[in-house]
Amino acid sequence: MNIALDLRPWAETGKIRRTGHHSVLFHLGAEDVAPHTSGASAWTPVVGTVALIGIACIGWWLARRYRREDHRRADDQRHDDRQREDLAFERRLLEAADLQMRMLSRLEHTASQCDLTRLQELQARFDRVADRGPGPLRRPFAVVGESMDAYIATAVPTAAEAMVVYYRASGPDEVPMDWDLATLLKCAERQGRAATALVNAIEVAEQAVGDMCAD
Repeated sequence: MNIALDLRPWAETGKIRRTGHHSVLFHLGAEDVAPHTSGASAWTPVVGTVALIGIACIGWWLARRYRREDHRRADDQRHDDRQREDLAFERRLLEAADLQMRMLSRLEHTASQCDLTRLQELQARFDRVADRGPGPLRRPFAVVGESMDAYIATAVPTAAEAMVVYYRASGPDEVPMDWDLATLLKCAERQGRAATALVNAIEVAEQAVGDMCAD
């Protein structure tokens, strides 16, 4: 009996079965994997497109937000610059009024209408700030304007004007009441009080401007 010949069919049969087994596994693996591989390949462009759209949307949203913030900062900066310019103007206006009052206080006579011409010009500027200026400054500047008006109303005639009136009058009874000596003296007293009130109002307005600058 030839054992080799008897085992060969079993070996060949086993070989064929193993080969067939491996072949079946290979085919099953290929058939099973192929659909999943093709599906992943099909979804990859879609996922990539969605990701790109999402990144673009986020970038657009961030850019828009930063632009709004930049515009807001620019607006705030312009507002701050304009406010500083306004406060500088109002401070110079108060300095001019204070300087004018110091000059008037050095007069050797009671202030006349001619002496108060510059103060009248400043009054118009104070009235404008009281109407259109920042809220915290409107009332203080309005008080300064009112005090200026009261002070200007106490202006007395000049010595030359008084001489003309008295020269034309033939007697004391013919001197107009507004030019009477007693009336002029009372007017001079009112002028002194009005000057004090105006100086105090200027100081209050200066304090209000200083408070705004500190903020």
